[in-house]
Amino acid sequence: PGGMYEVKELFLEDVLKCTGYTSKIMEKYKKELLTLEDHKNKLEEWCQQREVKISDTIGKEAVEADEQIDEGVDVDKDEDLQVVTTEKELDTSEMEPWLIKDLDRCIMDVWLKGSDEAFSQLFHLIHSENVSVDYKHSETGATALMVAAGRGNMDNVEKLLNLGANVKVMSSNDWTAKDWAKAFNRTEIVDLLEAH
Repeated sequence: PGGMYEVKELFLEDVLKCTGYTSKIMEKYKKELLTLEDHKNKLEEWCQQREVKISDTIGKEAVEADEQIDEGVDVDKDEDLQVVTTEKELDTSEMEPWLIKDLDRCIMDVWLKGSDEAFSQLFHLIHSENVSVDYKHSETGATALMVAAGRGNMDNVEKLLNLGANVKVMSSNDWTAKDWAKAFNRTEIVDLLEAH
């Protein structure tokens, strides 16, 4: 009689993987995952640049903050934390490209340089261009409240909270403004954000 061949059972996922099949939805999902990973990497880069600048100016205090970050700061991971976002916050496609660029530059300058001028410009854009106070940096997902909290700028944190900034919004590394403040030893701001 004829020869017997081994029969191998495969699941649909295996067949699709072997053939390299992808749909538009799968491609979109892969692209979103890559974008999210890029945002996390950019945010890590920001934090590392900030740590270097802190250590140059503050010294020992920065080394302790660096050690806490390296050890994995105890950031809040509320399982039932639900971040409510409005369409205005999510949909930047209706915003002018120059406005997105200016907002991103301001948030980056506030974080990396501690620029009060950048904060003034940021507040001006929020008021004059009707931009959400919870606008997220397009590459890192950081908001003005997060960078103000991480910088230890109590006055600007209070201004942002008075404008209605959401303390539960998360950046691309899943940190809230309170987590940013904890990571950089800003205890007064942590207390303020917990009370809010």
